[in-house]
Amino acid sequence: MMTASGATVLEDFQSYTSVNGRIYLPDLRNNDSGWTSEFYVRNDGTESRTVTIYYFNANGTSTPKVSDTCILNPNQRCWIQVSAFDRIPAGTTGSAYIDGGEAVSVVVIQRRASPGARAAYLGVSQPSTQVHVPLLHKNNYGLYSEIYIQNNWPTFTGVTVQYKVSPGQPGSDCTESSNVLARGLKVIRLSEVSCIGATFVGSAYVTSNANHALAVASTQRKSDHSNMAESSGAGGTANTAYAPLIQNNNYGWISGIALQNASGSTNNLAANVYNQTGGWPPCRTDTYSNIGARRSQIISTPGVFCTSVASAVYGGGSQPVAAIVNQVLPGTPSSTDYEAITAPSKKVVVPLWLNRSSWISGLVVQNVNDQWANMTITFYDAAGNPSGSPLTAGIPPRALYIRSSTGVASGSAVVTADRPVAVVVNHFLSISGDGSMSHIGVQS
Repeated sequence: MMTASGATVLEDFQSYTSVNGRIYLPDLRNNDSGWTSEFYVRNDGTESRTVTIYYFNANGTSTPKVSDTCILNPNQRCWIQVSAFDRIPAGTTGSAYIDGGEAVSVVVIQRRASPGARAAYLGVSQPSTQVHVPLLHKNNYGLYSEIYIQNNWPTFTGVTVQYKVSPGQPGSDCTESSNVLARGLKVIRLSEVSCIGATFVGSAYVTSNANHALAVASTQRKSDHSNMAESSGAGGTANTAYAPLIQNNNYGWISGIALQNASGSTNNLAANVYNQTGGWPPCRTDTYSNIGARRSQIISTPGVFCTSVASAVYGGGSQPVAAIVNQVLPGTPSSTDYEAITAPSKKVVVPLWLNRSSWISGLVVQNVNDQWANMTITFYDAAGNPSGSPLTAGIPPRALYIRSSTGVASGSAVVTADRPVAVVVNHFLSISGDGSMSHIGVQS
């Protein structure tokens, strides 16, 4: 919506996004069980813009800091430490939303000092009345999950969570309902959900009973907090989902996938895995028959027929799917996850890039097409200035482009291509413990 004086801020009381946009951060922490958040807000547009960040306690009231404002030039970002100025009160978890978020991307980092651990998730730009969570744990080899549900409305809403155990995995199906206060946050700890059983591996389907849009994040972590992975469903759902990075015993790293049937009926799901060099046919093809509504199939690494670094394409035929890709280094605390990408695009923003001291960032670009894709990566410093020479490459059909230990010391990156691509980013910090975190690029 535009007026003579410019863009109008709209309340997203339905599941649409206004011209100015709004981005939601459903999980912000200030020394909650040792975890503290920080986040980066990047202007992805071509004009300067002002963004305002509003902070809320779990009960929906404003925190003492109330808000922050960042005035950002194109490609510039601001960095926010949640622990400073009581943005979120000490010892608690809260949430935030960002106004003026059209063409803005946000990445949230969770960090813990002892034991050292990291995790990351993207801000939610498209809250929904129906949210799929492909992978949850309860007492699964020490892994537990939480679900963070942010109510974006100025009135309370009822929320229903359907838990679905994965085929061949422990646990029970069940459904629970509760209310979330206006602008409030509901934290569901699976350790406290008795109806799923003592041990559970499966998925969830979160819905708003009053047609209110929700923003959701979910975690996977060890009970001793020695590692954590977090995602926000930013990949979305569609009939086809893309996983740019499948680690198939890559220097010891392996990937596990939870592929969720995001439809309301039983469906057959398909997985095609491609070697790093792409081409046809896939190095592995699997079909998973009669997967129940909202249920996830657990998929392991593709094995000896595929290269150590591979990619995957997941499908549900005429029905939507969602997926989470885990990356773990067995025998260590290192673990990350990312959402499969359902909307590849010709421009992808990487809001966080680090190539300094103990930090290394790397990205993987997946050419999802049956034709060559010509790609350019441009790096920007934190102030939005171009940094160094852009990287260019041609990517063969279904192949991967991989790059790390290059680019700006601290800033961001933009991937452009003449055909749609999918991007995932890994960040590694040289510390003892879980110094790794991942997120997808922001498909523009």
